[in-house]
Amino acid sequence: LVEYIKTQNQIFFIDCSKQEIISAVMELKNKGILDLCRDRNRYLVKMDHDLKYYRLKKQLSNDPMLPRINGIFFEYIIENKNRFFDSLFTPDDIAELLAWHSYYGRTTNWIKYNLDFGIIQYESGDFKNASETFQRLENYFEVLETNQKLIIGDCFFRAGEYRLAKTLLERFTPTKKQQLYPYYLLLTRVYNLLFEKEKAIDVIDHKLLPTCENDEIRLHVLNLKQRILSTMKDKRDEAKQIFDALKKNTPLYVQDKSIYGKFLLGSIEFYRGDIANKDLSRAEEIAKATDNQYLLAIFYVNNGFHEFWQGNIACAKENFQIAQDRLSAIRIHEISYPLNNLGVCYLMEGKVDDAINCFQMGLIWNKSKYVEITLKTWLMVCYALTENDNCFVRIEEL
Repeated sequence: LVEYIKTQNQIFFIDCSKQEIISAVMELKNKGILDLCRDRNRYLVKMDHDLKYYRLKKQLSNDPMLPRINGIFFEYIIENKNRFFDSLFTPDDIAELLAWHSYYGRTTNWIKYNLDFGIIQYESGDFKNASETFQRLENYFEVLETNQKLIIGDCFFRAGEYRLAKTLLERFTPTKKQQLYPYYLLLTRVYNLLFEKEKAIDVIDHKLLPTCENDEIRLHVLNLKQRILSTMKDKRDEAKQIFDALKKNTPLYVQDKSIYGKFLLGSIEFYRGDIANKDLSRAEEIAKATDNQYLLAIFYVNNGFHEFWQGNIACAKENFQIAQDRLSAIRIHEISYPLNNLGVCYLMEGKVDDAINCFQMGLIWNKSKYVEITLKTWLMVCYALTENDNCFVRIEEL
C-alpha cells in the first residue's frame, strides 16, 4: 500500500482514527513489513521488505561480488554527489550512502565516512541509528581520537547500549586533564545503569571528586552520588544526608543556576508535602528564569511523579502530558519517558486502550533499549488484561 501510494499523484483519505493508524503501523513494523525512518523531528514510513525484496536481499548477502558492487556504488556517488544535491538527496542522505557503501565495499577511508555519518546522527539526537553506525567501527576504536571515543561512548549510553559503552570506556583512559571529568562521569553513569553501583561510587570518590574544579561541578557530582546511593541497599540515609548537606551549604551564587534547579528536583526522593512542594516550585522558578526549557520539561516529569506517589493520578497525568508537549518541541526522542508514565497512569485507572496508545506511541519515538524493554513489558501487561484471543500472539510478537 505504501509503495502504491507513492506512485500515485493524489491524496488518499482513510476512514480511521490517528491511533488506529499508529497501531497498524506498529503492528506491521513489529512484523518486519514496514520501517520508520527518522527525518529531522518526524518519522517517514517505508517498506522494510516484501517477499521478492527479502529473497533478493538474502541472495545478494552471499554474493562474493558484494564488496566490489558496493565499491562501485561508492565511487559513483563520490563522482556525482554534487549533481545529487540538486535532485532528491540531502547532504545527510549522501553521507549515509557513502558510509554504507564504503563500509560494505571496504573502500579507502571507510572508517572516516562511518565516523562522520555516525556523528551527524548523534548530533541530531538519533542515538539508536548512530549507535548502529558506530558499531561498524568496533574493531577499530583504538585508531580513533579520545574525543571521538567519548562521543561514541556517550552515544551508546544514550541509546541504552550500556554494555557496549562499558566495553569501550574500559579500553582506554584519557591523558588530557580536560577529558578526565566527562570520561569518569560517563563511566559512572554506565556502571550505575548496569547495576554495578559499588563501582560507580568508587569512581565518584576516587576519580570524579578530585577533578571537580568549581562548586557547580562538585554539586553535580555529589548530586549524582546521592541519587545512586538512594537506590542501594541500606544507603538511603547516607543519600539523604548528602542531599540535605548540599541544600544547606551550596553557595548562593550557584543557587540561581540550572544545575541547582536540577538538584532540587530530587527532593521528592526524600520528602513529601510542603518541603517537596517548595523545592519543586523553586526548581520551576529557576528553569523559567534561566529559560532552560529542558529543565522545565523535566520539572513536569518529576512533579508528575510527586503527584502520582501521593495518589493524585489526574494531576500526575496533567504534568506528564505537559512534559510530553514540551519535550516534543526540543528533544522529541525523549517523549517516550513521559508517554510511559502516562500509560501507567491510564493503566491505574483501568483505561487499558489509552495505556496501549501511550506505550505504542512511546515505542515509535524511543531511542533506548532500556526504555524499549519497559514499554514492551507494559504493553504485554495491557494485552494480557484485554482477554482478547489475539493477546498471546501480540505478546509473542513483542
